Amino acid sequence: MTRILARLAMAMAVAVLLAPAARAQDWDVPAVPGPEEVAALRAGIEAAPLPAVVPGRVTLREVAGDTALRRLFHPAMEPPPAWRGRGIVIETGVLDLAALARALPGPGWLDCTGEVCTLLAPLAVRPEATLVVGGGTLRLSQEHGAAIISHGRLFVSDAAVEAWHLGQDRPAETGPAGRDFRPFIAGLEGGHSLIRRSRLAHLGYQASLAYGLSFATVDRRRVTAHPSADLVGNRIEDVYFGFYSFDADGVNVIGNHITAPHVYGIDPHDDIRNMLIAENLVEGARRSHGIILSRRIHRSAVVRNVSRGSAKSGFFIDKASHNVVFAGNLSEDNGGDGMVVHESREILLVGNRVVGNHGDGIRIRASFRIGVHDNTILDNRRYGLRIYDFGQSTRPPNAEEAGQVLPVLVRVGANVISGNEAGGCIAPGADATVLFEAGEVCTLPPPTR
Repeated sequence: MTRILARLAMAMAVAVLLAPAARAQDWDVPAVPGPEEVAALRAGIEAAPLPAVVPGRVTLREVAGDTALRRLFHPAMEPPPAWRGRGIVIETGVLDLAALARALPGPGWLDCTGEVCTLLAPLAVRPEATLVVGGGTLRLSQEHGAAIISHGRLFVSDAAVEAWHLGQDRPAETGPAGRDFRPFIAGLEGGHSLIRRSRLAHLGYQASLAYGLSFATVDRRRVTAHPSADLVGNRIEDVYFGFYSFDADGVNVIGNHITAPHVYGIDPHDDIRNMLIAENLVEGARRSHGIILSRRIHRSAVVRNVSRGSAKSGFFIDKASHNVVFAGNLSEDNGGDGMVVHESREILLVGNRVVGNHGDGIRIRASFRIGVHDNTILDNRRYGLRIYDFGQSTRPPNAEEAGQVLPVLVRVGANVISGNEAGGCIAPGADATVLFEAGEVCTLPPPTR
Protein backbone atom coordinates (compact mmCIF):
# COMPACT_ATOMS: atom_id res chain seq x y z
CA MET A 1 0.00 0.00 0.00
CA THR A 2 2.73 2.43 0.97
CA ARG A 3 4.54 2.03 -2.31
CA ILE A 4 1.52 2.91 -4.47
CA LEU A 5 0.37 5.77 -2.27
CA ALA A 6 3.88 7.17 -2.33
CA ARG A 7 3.86 7.05 -6.11
CA LEU A 8 0.51 8.83 -6.21
CA ALA A 9 1.64 11.46 -3.73
CA MET A 10 4.74 12.21 -5.79
CA ALA A 11 2.46 12.99 -8.76
CA MET A 12 5.01 11.74 -11.26
CA ALA A 13 4.55 12.44 -14.96
CA VAL A 14 3.24 9.42 -16.83
CA ALA A 15 6.10 9.34 -19.28
CA VAL A 16 5.77 5.63 -20.00
CA LEU A 17 2.22 6.02 -21.26
CA LEU A 18 2.86 9.36 -22.89
CA ALA A 19 5.79 8.65 -25.18
CA PRO A 20 7.00 10.62 -27.01
CA ALA A 21 8.10 12.88 -24.16
CA ALA A 22 6.48 15.89 -25.83
CA ARG A 23 3.11 14.61 -24.63
CA ALA A 24 4.06 14.80 -20.95
CA GLN A 25 6.29 17.91 -20.93
CA ASP A 26 5.90 19.56 -17.53
CA TRP A 27 2.40 18.28 -16.80
CA ASP A 28 2.13 16.83 -13.33
CA VAL A 29 -0.11 13.76 -13.12
CA PRO A 30 0.15 10.61 -10.99
CA ALA A 31 1.86 7.50 -12.21
CA VAL A 32 -0.51 4.80 -13.40
CA PRO A 33 -0.29 1.71 -11.18
CA GLY A 34 -0.08 -1.40 -13.35
CA PRO A 35 -2.10 -4.57 -12.82
CA GLU A 36 0.74 -6.19 -10.86
CA GLU A 37 0.99 -3.26 -8.47
CA VAL A 38 -2.76 -3.15 -7.89
CA ALA A 39 -2.79 -6.93 -7.37
CA ALA A 40 -0.01 -6.63 -4.79
CA LEU A 41 -1.82 -3.83 -2.97
CA ARG A 42 -5.07 -5.78 -3.00
CA ALA A 43 -3.37 -8.94 -1.77
CA GLY A 44 -1.86 -7.06 1.14
CA ILE A 45 -5.24 -5.65 2.17
CA GLU A 46 -6.96 -9.02 1.75
CA ALA A 47 -4.32 -10.86 3.80
CA ALA A 48 -4.15 -8.40 6.69
CA PRO A 49 -5.13 -10.31 9.87
CA LEU A 50 -8.11 -9.20 11.89
CA PRO A 51 -7.13 -7.90 15.33
CA ALA A 52 -7.71 -10.17 18.31
CA VAL A 53 -10.38 -9.30 20.85
CA VAL A 54 -9.17 -7.10 23.71
CA PRO A 55 -11.71 -6.40 26.47
CA GLY A 56 -12.68 -2.77 26.77
CA ARG A 57 -15.34 -0.44 28.07
CA VAL A 58 -18.82 -0.21 26.53
CA THR A 59 -21.44 2.31 27.60
CA LEU A 60 -25.00 3.29 26.74
CA ARG A 61 -25.41 7.03 26.19
CA GLU A 62 -28.21 9.42 25.42
CA VAL A 63 -27.96 10.30 21.72
CA ALA A 64 -28.94 13.91 22.37
CA GLY A 65 -25.98 14.37 24.72
CA ASP A 66 -23.28 12.62 22.67
CA THR A 67 -21.71 14.48 19.76
CA ALA A 68 -20.66 11.39 17.82
CA LEU A 69 -24.11 9.84 18.05
CA ARG A 70 -26.09 13.02 17.53
CA ARG A 71 -24.45 14.83 14.64
CA LEU A 72 -25.15 12.30 11.92
CA PHE A 73 -28.90 12.32 12.46
CA HIS A 74 -30.75 15.02 10.60
CA PRO A 75 -32.30 17.36 13.19
CA ALA A 76 -35.59 17.49 11.30
CA MET A 77 -35.82 13.71 11.00
CA GLU A 78 -38.81 12.02 12.57
CA PRO A 79 -37.62 9.50 15.19
CA PRO A 80 -37.84 5.92 13.93
CA PRO A 81 -40.82 4.05 15.39
CA ALA A 82 -38.80 1.95 17.87
CA TRP A 83 -36.35 4.73 18.76
CA ARG A 84 -35.22 4.71 22.41
CA GLY A 85 -32.98 7.75 22.35
CA ARG A 86 -29.88 5.88 23.50
CA GLY A 87 -26.92 4.48 21.64
CA ILE A 88 -24.04 2.08 22.22
CA VAL A 89 -20.54 3.50 22.59
CA ILE A 90 -17.39 1.38 22.42
CA GLU A 91 -15.06 3.55 24.49
CA THR A 92 -11.97 1.30 24.49
CA GLY A 93 -10.89 -2.18 23.49
CA VAL A 94 -11.11 -4.38 20.41
CA LEU A 95 -14.50 -6.04 20.18
CA ASP A 96 -16.13 -8.37 17.72
CA LEU A 97 -19.91 -8.75 17.68
CA ALA A 98 -19.99 -11.58 20.21
CA ALA A 99 -17.78 -9.68 22.64
CA LEU A 100 -19.84 -6.53 22.17
CA ALA A 101 -23.09 -8.39 22.88
CA ARG A 102 -21.61 -9.83 26.08
CA ALA A 103 -20.49 -6.35 27.20
CA LEU A 104 -24.00 -4.88 26.95
CA PRO A 105 -26.34 -4.88 29.96
CA GLY A 106 -28.85 -7.21 28.39
CA PRO A 107 -30.71 -8.20 25.21
CA GLY A 108 -32.42 -5.72 22.95
CA TRP A 109 -29.30 -3.76 21.93
CA LEU A 110 -27.31 -6.27 19.88
CA ASP A 111 -28.99 -9.64 19.61
CA CYS A 112 -27.17 -12.60 18.02
CA THR A 113 -28.71 -15.91 16.99
CA GLY A 114 -26.43 -18.30 15.16
CA GLU A 115 -24.67 -16.43 12.34
CA VAL A 116 -27.06 -13.45 12.38
CA CYS A 117 -26.71 -10.45 14.70
CA THR A 118 -29.18 -7.56 14.79
CA LEU A 119 -28.15 -4.09 15.92
CA LEU A 120 -31.06 -2.28 17.58
CA ALA A 121 -29.47 1.12 18.30
CA PRO A 122 -26.89 3.48 16.84
CA LEU A 123 -23.33 2.40 17.63
CA ALA A 124 -20.33 4.72 18.00
CA VAL A 125 -16.69 3.61 18.02
CA ARG A 126 -14.39 6.00 19.86
CA PRO A 127 -10.89 6.84 18.53
CA GLU A 128 -9.26 4.45 21.03
CA ALA A 129 -11.53 1.54 20.11
CA THR A 130 -11.95 -1.05 17.35
CA LEU A 131 -15.01 -2.90 16.05
CA VAL A 132 -14.58 -6.14 14.10
CA VAL A 133 -17.39 -7.65 12.02
CA GLY A 134 -15.84 -10.90 10.86
CA GLY A 135 -18.14 -13.37 9.12
CA GLY A 136 -21.86 -13.88 9.49
CA THR A 137 -24.60 -11.33 8.90
CA LEU A 138 -25.13 -8.06 10.73
CA ARG A 139 -28.57 -6.52 10.30
CA LEU A 140 -29.06 -2.85 11.17
CA SER A 141 -32.62 -2.21 12.31
CA GLN A 142 -34.35 0.58 10.44
CA GLU A 143 -37.08 0.93 13.09
CA HIS A 144 -34.50 1.37 15.88
CA GLY A 145 -32.32 3.95 14.09
CA ALA A 146 -29.30 1.65 13.94
CA ALA A 147 -26.07 2.94 12.38
CA ILE A 148 -22.31 2.49 12.82
CA ILE A 149 -20.33 5.69 13.38
CA SER A 150 -16.59 5.09 13.78
CA HIS A 151 -13.84 7.48 14.85
CA GLY A 152 -11.61 4.49 15.56
CA ARG A 153 -10.88 1.35 13.58
CA LEU A 154 -13.60 -0.55 11.77
CA PHE A 155 -13.04 -3.97 10.18
CA VAL A 156 -15.71 -5.70 8.10
CA SER A 157 -14.42 -8.93 6.58
CA ASP A 158 -16.20 -11.84 4.86
CA ALA A 159 -19.53 -10.65 6.23
CA ALA A 160 -22.88 -9.26 5.18
CA VAL A 161 -24.08 -5.93 6.54
CA GLU A 162 -27.58 -4.99 5.55
CA ALA A 163 -30.17 -2.45 6.63
CA TRP A 164 -33.35 -4.29 7.54
CA HIS A 165 -36.97 -3.52 8.34
CA LEU A 166 -37.56 -6.01 11.15
CA GLY A 167 -41.32 -5.60 11.42
CA GLN A 168 -41.87 -6.53 7.77
CA ASP A 169 -38.82 -8.81 7.53
CA ARG A 170 -37.51 -7.13 4.38
CA PRO A 171 -34.67 -4.87 3.24
CA ALA A 172 -34.87 -1.27 4.44
CA GLU A 173 -36.30 1.16 1.89
CA THR A 174 -36.20 4.92 1.44
CA GLY A 175 -38.52 7.06 -0.68
CA PRO A 176 -37.81 8.40 -4.17
CA ALA A 177 -36.11 11.51 -2.74
CA GLY A 178 -34.22 9.48 -0.15
CA ARG A 179 -35.71 11.33 2.83
CA ASP A 180 -36.73 8.27 4.84
CA PHE A 181 -34.08 7.11 7.32
CA ARG A 182 -32.11 4.00 6.49
CA PRO A 183 -29.20 2.67 8.57
CA PHE A 184 -25.69 3.55 7.41
CA ILE A 185 -21.97 3.20 8.09
CA ALA A 186 -19.74 6.26 8.55
CA GLY A 187 -15.98 6.31 9.18
CA LEU A 188 -14.96 9.73 10.46
CA GLU A 189 -11.87 11.86 11.05
CA GLY A 190 -8.86 10.04 12.40
CA GLY A 191 -10.42 6.64 11.85
CA HIS A 192 -9.51 3.86 9.44
CA SER A 193 -12.03 1.47 7.90
CA LEU A 194 -11.19 -1.79 6.16
CA ILE A 195 -14.09 -3.48 4.39
CA ARG A 196 -13.28 -6.54 2.28
CA ARG A 197 -15.00 -9.50 0.62
CA SER A 198 -18.35 -8.51 2.09
CA ARG A 199 -21.86 -7.70 1.00
CA LEU A 200 -23.16 -4.24 1.91
CA ALA A 201 -26.81 -3.72 1.08
CA HIS A 202 -29.77 -1.31 1.43
CA LEU A 203 -27.81 1.32 3.38
CA GLY A 204 -28.13 5.09 3.48
CA TYR A 205 -30.48 7.98 2.79
CA GLN A 206 -30.34 11.69 1.90
CA ALA A 207 -28.69 13.20 4.98
CA SER A 208 -25.20 14.54 5.51
CA LEU A 209 -22.66 11.70 5.78
CA ALA A 210 -25.45 9.14 6.08
CA TYR A 211 -25.27 8.14 2.41
CA GLY A 212 -24.60 4.47 3.13
CA LEU A 213 -20.83 4.03 3.13
CA SER A 214 -19.31 7.43 4.01
CA PHE A 215 -15.75 8.25 5.08
CA ALA A 216 -15.43 11.88 5.97
CA THR A 217 -14.15 14.76 8.04
CA VAL A 218 -17.05 16.41 9.81
CA ASP A 219 -15.50 19.50 11.40
CA ARG A 220 -12.54 20.81 9.40
CA ARG A 221 -11.84 23.52 11.97
CA ARG A 222 -10.76 20.95 14.55
CA VAL A 223 -9.48 18.02 12.54
CA THR A 224 -6.08 16.64 13.49
CA ALA A 225 -6.21 13.52 11.32
CA HIS A 226 -8.18 12.65 8.21
CA PRO A 227 -10.15 9.45 7.70
CA SER A 228 -8.78 6.69 5.49
CA ALA A 229 -10.44 3.63 4.00
CA ASP A 230 -9.76 0.40 2.12
CA LEU A 231 -12.74 -1.18 0.31
CA VAL A 232 -11.70 -4.31 -1.55
CA GLY A 233 -13.65 -7.07 -3.25
CA ASN A 234 -17.12 -6.21 -1.94
CA ARG A 235 -20.61 -6.42 -3.38
CA ILE A 236 -22.39 -3.13 -2.72
CA GLU A 237 -26.09 -3.31 -3.54
CA ASP A 238 -28.93 -0.78 -3.33
CA VAL A 239 -26.82 1.66 -1.27
CA TYR A 240 -27.78 5.36 -1.49
CA PHE A 241 -24.27 6.35 -2.62
CA GLY A 242 -22.23 3.26 -3.37
CA PHE A 243 -19.17 4.95 -1.83
CA TYR A 244 -18.76 8.51 -0.52
CA SER A 245 -15.75 10.27 0.96
CA PHE A 246 -15.06 13.85 2.03
CA ASP A 247 -11.66 15.30 2.95
CA ALA A 248 -10.07 11.85 3.31
CA ASP A 249 -6.41 11.01 2.81
CA GLY A 250 -5.43 7.51 1.73
CA VAL A 251 -8.37 5.78 0.05
CA ASN A 252 -8.30 2.51 -1.89
CA VAL A 253 -11.47 1.36 -3.65
CA ILE A 254 -10.48 -1.81 -5.50
CA GLY A 255 -12.36 -4.64 -7.15
CA ASN A 256 -15.86 -3.87 -5.88
CA HIS A 257 -19.12 -4.59 -7.69
CA ILE A 258 -21.53 -1.73 -7.09
CA THR A 259 -25.07 -2.23 -8.38
CA ALA A 260 -28.11 0.07 -8.46
CA PRO A 261 -26.91 2.88 -6.18
CA HIS A 262 -29.65 5.47 -5.74
CA VAL A 263 -27.50 8.47 -6.76
CA TYR A 264 -23.77 7.87 -7.45
CA GLY A 265 -21.71 4.72 -7.65
CA ILE A 266 -18.39 6.12 -6.36
CA ASP A 267 -18.27 9.73 -5.14
CA PRO A 268 -15.06 11.05 -3.57
CA HIS A 269 -15.72 14.69 -2.69
CA ASP A 270 -13.81 17.75 -1.43
CA ASP A 271 -10.04 17.53 -1.14
CA ILE A 272 -9.58 13.77 -1.34
CA ARG A 273 -5.94 12.93 -2.01
CA ASN A 274 -3.80 9.83 -2.36
CA MET A 275 -6.71 7.82 -3.70
CA LEU A 276 -6.80 4.78 -5.95
CA ILE A 277 -10.05 3.69 -7.62
CA ALA A 278 -9.20 0.52 -9.52
CA GLU A 279 -10.91 -2.41 -11.19
CA ASN A 280 -14.43 -1.72 -9.92
CA LEU A 281 -17.65 -2.48 -11.77
CA VAL A 282 -20.35 0.17 -11.31
CA GLU A 283 -23.73 -0.60 -12.84
CA GLY A 284 -27.01 1.26 -12.95
CA ALA A 285 -26.58 4.45 -10.91
CA ARG A 286 -30.22 5.45 -10.83
CA ARG A 287 -30.13 9.25 -10.62
CA SER A 288 -26.68 10.47 -11.58
CA HIS A 289 -23.09 9.50 -12.50
CA GLY A 290 -21.33 6.19 -12.10
CA ILE A 291 -17.98 7.52 -10.84
CA ILE A 292 -17.59 11.22 -9.97
CA LEU A 293 -14.64 13.07 -8.44
CA SER A 294 -15.72 16.51 -7.30
CA ARG A 295 -14.10 19.60 -5.77
CA ARG A 296 -10.31 19.70 -5.51
CA ILE A 297 -9.67 15.97 -5.81
CA HIS A 298 -5.94 15.51 -6.40
CA ARG A 299 -3.01 13.08 -6.48
CA SER A 300 -5.33 10.24 -7.44
CA ALA A 301 -5.72 7.53 -10.09
CA VAL A 302 -8.84 5.98 -11.60
CA VAL A 303 -7.78 2.86 -13.51
CA ARG A 304 -9.38 -0.12 -15.23
CA ASN A 305 -12.92 0.44 -13.94
CA VAL A 306 -16.18 -0.23 -15.75
CA SER A 307 -19.05 2.25 -15.45
CA ARG A 308 -22.19 1.35 -17.34
CA GLY A 309 -25.89 2.02 -17.35
CA SER A 310 -25.82 5.18 -15.21
CA ALA A 311 -28.60 7.74 -15.54
CA LYS A 312 -26.02 10.43 -16.31
CA SER A 313 -22.30 10.18 -17.13
CA GLY A 314 -20.01 7.22 -16.68
CA PHE A 315 -17.01 9.21 -15.31
CA PHE A 316 -17.03 12.85 -14.20
CA ILE A 317 -14.44 15.15 -12.62
CA ASP A 318 -15.01 18.80 -11.76
CA LYS A 319 -14.69 21.81 -9.42
CA ALA A 320 -10.96 22.61 -9.45
CA SER A 321 -9.73 19.03 -9.26
CA HIS A 322 -6.17 18.48 -10.44
CA ASN A 323 -3.39 15.96 -10.96
CA VAL A 324 -5.63 12.97 -11.64
CA VAL A 325 -5.26 10.19 -14.21
CA PHE A 326 -8.05 8.10 -15.77
CA ALA A 327 -6.49 5.09 -17.52
CA GLY A 328 -7.83 1.90 -19.03
CA ASN A 329 -11.45 2.44 -18.01
CA LEU A 330 -14.61 1.40 -19.89
CA SER A 331 -17.58 3.76 -20.01
CA GLU A 332 -20.54 2.37 -21.90
CA ASP A 333 -24.27 2.77 -22.29
CA ASN A 334 -24.61 5.64 -19.84
CA GLY A 335 -27.52 8.07 -20.08
CA GLY A 336 -25.22 11.11 -20.36
CA ASP A 337 -21.62 11.47 -21.55
CA GLY A 338 -18.96 8.83 -21.32
CA MET A 339 -16.27 10.93 -19.59
CA VAL A 340 -16.47 14.58 -18.48
CA VAL A 341 -13.89 17.12 -17.28
CA HIS A 342 -15.16 20.48 -15.95
CA GLU A 343 -13.02 23.36 -14.62
CA SER A 344 -10.03 21.20 -13.68
CA ARG A 345 -6.34 21.07 -14.55
CA GLU A 346 -3.63 18.51 -15.28
CA ILE A 347 -6.02 15.63 -15.92
CA LEU A 348 -4.95 12.74 -18.14
CA LEU A 349 -7.41 10.53 -20.03
CA VAL A 350 -5.43 7.68 -21.55
CA GLY A 351 -6.28 4.25 -22.92
CA ASN A 352 -9.99 4.39 -22.07
CA ARG A 353 -12.84 2.85 -24.06
CA VAL A 354 -15.88 5.12 -24.35
CA VAL A 355 -18.66 3.35 -26.19
CA GLY A 356 -22.37 3.77 -26.82
CA ASN A 357 -23.12 6.57 -24.38
CA HIS A 358 -26.18 8.76 -24.91
CA GLY A 359 -24.29 12.09 -24.92
CA ASP A 360 -20.74 12.94 -26.00
CA GLY A 361 -18.02 10.36 -25.69
CA ILE A 362 -15.56 12.69 -23.93
CA ARG A 363 -16.53 16.25 -23.02
CA ILE A 364 -14.10 18.87 -21.68
CA ARG A 365 -15.15 22.33 -20.48
CA ALA A 366 -13.01 25.25 -19.29
CA SER A 367 -10.09 23.05 -18.22
CA PHE A 368 -6.32 23.49 -18.53
CA ARG A 369 -3.59 21.00 -19.42
CA ILE A 370 -5.80 18.05 -20.24
CA GLY A 371 -4.31 15.09 -22.10
CA VAL A 372 -6.55 12.90 -24.28
CA HIS A 373 -4.46 10.07 -25.68
CA ASP A 374 -4.88 6.52 -26.95
CA ASN A 375 -8.61 6.34 -26.20
CA THR A 376 -11.18 4.43 -28.22
CA ILE A 377 -14.34 6.53 -28.62
CA LEU A 378 -17.08 4.74 -30.55
CA ASP A 379 -20.79 4.98 -31.33
CA ASN A 380 -21.78 7.70 -28.89
CA ARG A 381 -24.96 9.63 -29.68
CA ARG A 382 -23.35 13.07 -29.85
CA TYR A 383 -19.73 13.98 -30.59
CA GLY A 384 -16.89 11.62 -29.92
CA LEU A 385 -14.81 14.41 -28.34
CA ARG A 386 -16.10 17.88 -27.51
CA ILE A 387 -13.83 20.59 -26.10
CA TYR A 388 -15.06 24.09 -25.30
CA ASP A 389 -14.65 27.17 -23.12
CA PHE A 390 -17.41 28.47 -20.88
CA GLY A 391 -18.48 30.92 -23.55
CA GLN A 392 -19.91 27.96 -25.45
CA SER A 393 -21.85 26.62 -22.48
CA THR A 394 -25.62 26.75 -22.47
CA ARG A 395 -25.62 28.91 -19.31
CA PRO A 396 -23.33 31.33 -17.49
CA PRO A 397 -21.15 29.96 -14.67
CA ASN A 398 -22.59 29.95 -11.19
CA ALA A 399 -20.75 31.63 -8.31
CA GLU A 400 -18.53 28.63 -7.57
CA GLU A 401 -17.76 27.86 -11.21
CA ALA A 402 -16.86 31.50 -11.93
CA GLY A 403 -13.87 31.18 -9.64
CA GLN A 404 -12.76 27.92 -11.24
CA VAL A 405 -12.99 28.66 -14.98
CA LEU A 406 -9.67 28.07 -16.72
CA PRO A 407 -8.35 28.81 -20.21
CA VAL A 408 -8.74 25.70 -22.28
CA LEU A 409 -5.58 23.81 -23.16
CA VAL A 410 -5.96 20.22 -24.34
CA ARG A 411 -3.51 17.87 -26.04
CA VAL A 412 -5.08 15.22 -28.24
CA GLY A 413 -3.39 12.28 -29.92
CA ALA A 414 -3.57 8.66 -31.06
CA ASN A 415 -7.27 8.24 -30.33
CA VAL A 416 -9.64 6.05 -32.32
CA ILE A 417 -12.82 8.07 -32.87
CA SER A 418 -15.53 6.53 -35.02
CA GLY A 419 -19.26 6.13 -35.45
CA ASN A 420 -20.32 8.99 -33.18
CA GLU A 421 -23.64 10.39 -34.40
CA ALA A 422 -22.91 14.16 -34.30
CA GLY A 423 -19.32 13.84 -35.49
CA GLY A 424 -15.88 12.82 -34.38
CA CYS A 425 -14.36 15.84 -32.66
CA ILE A 426 -15.35 19.47 -32.19
CA ALA A 427 -13.52 22.25 -30.37
CA PRO A 428 -15.38 25.59 -30.56
CA GLY A 429 -14.62 28.70 -28.57
CA ALA A 430 -12.26 31.65 -28.75
CA ASP A 431 -10.48 30.55 -25.58
CA ALA A 432 -10.05 26.89 -26.51
CA THR A 433 -6.51 25.84 -27.46
CA VAL A 434 -6.25 22.28 -28.71
CA LEU A 435 -2.88 20.81 -29.68
CA PHE A 436 -3.11 17.89 -32.08
CA GLU A 437 -0.60 15.24 -32.94
CA ALA A 438 -0.08 14.44 -36.59
CA GLY A 439 -3.10 12.84 -38.18
CA GLU A 440 -5.61 13.89 -35.53
CA VAL A 441 -7.98 16.76 -36.30
CA CYS A 442 -11.06 18.38 -34.80
CA THR A 443 -13.67 20.58 -36.43
CA LEU A 444 -12.83 24.13 -35.34
CA PRO A 445 -15.79 26.43 -36.11
CA PRO A 446 -15.18 30.17 -36.04
CA PRO A 447 -15.60 31.71 -32.61
CA THR A 448 -19.07 33.01 -31.86
CA ARG A 449 -17.92 36.04 -29.87
